[in-house]
Amino acid sequence: MYGEDVDLSYRIQKAGYKNFYLATTTIIHFKGESTKKGSLNYVKLFYNAMSLFVHKHYKGSNAAFFTFLINAGIRLRAGLAIISSVFKRSKNHSLKKEINIVIASEEYYAGVAKILSKHNEPVLGRVSVFSNDTNNTIGSIDKISSLINKNTAIVFCQNHLSVSKIIELTMQLPNNIVKRFHLANTKSIVSSYNKDDRGESFGL
Repeated sequence: MYGEDVDLSYRIQKAGYKNFYLATTTIIHFKGESTKKGSLNYVKLFYNAMSLFVHKHYKGSNAAFFTFLINAGIRLRAGLAIISSVFKRSKNHSLKKEINIVIASEEYYAGVAKILSKHNEPVLGRVSVFSNDTNNTIGSIDKISSLINKNTAIVFCQNHLSVSKIIELTMQLPNNIVKRFHLANTKSIVSSYNKDDRGESFGL
């Protein structure tokens, strides 16, 4: 883990091909979910991956030199991780409840609200996807900015919203707004706050 993309890109170039970034594709990446970033385990995994890469592709004195630099980097980064863990106070979301606003159709909203209710998550109401859908709503999606504040969590439901539209909306919202996601035909809601803390999931 952590070195496979570097290894693959390097092998592609060695074979005489070129690497290209496909800028037309967008994804949501929950960073830090496999290994907590900044932890000693993360440091060890990340730098050991670089060490494996060097041993695989470099030989002789070059390999020894790069290995020395990598080991020095591991010790330095591990020291910084220890110091950081002592002084850093990570935000504890379990002590604070955001007020959820659910973007969904009326028939879909009930199931999502049930999941949130099971986990004692307060719900302000439903935001409609379409402007002509005004039954039991607190507003429409084009006016969502007027409904949010720093204690808001937006639950994006992939029923009438495409994944690309959800990504577009998340990029328009302020960074301090909690974003949660409910995929169609599932019974769970997932979210990730930042790269340093584990995310959360709610299910039935």
